Amino acid sequence: MLEKTNPGIVTYSETDEMGCSKYLFMSLAVSIQGFRATCHLVLCVDRAFLKINYGGTMLAAIAQDANMQLYSIAFGAVDSENNES
Repeated sequence: MLEKTNPGIVTYSETDEMGCSKYLFMSLAVSIQGFRATCHLVLCVDRAFLKINYGGTMLAAIAQDANMQLYSIAFGAVDSENNES
């Protein structure tokens, strides 16, 4: 569905055997294009632990543009910090 409403979006998701979400990654096409066109070659990745019933970790990839403003590239939600996610 996301690909139909947002052409060029990059997504990846995986569910477990019960159909519950394990991983989700998303990057809008406009973010990727803007990063390639204007951003410095430094990319920062950070995480935040989700304090909800299901837990997990939110990941974000951010760069800095030519005006020294933060530029969001991609984000994801994973079940926990491990090699699979």
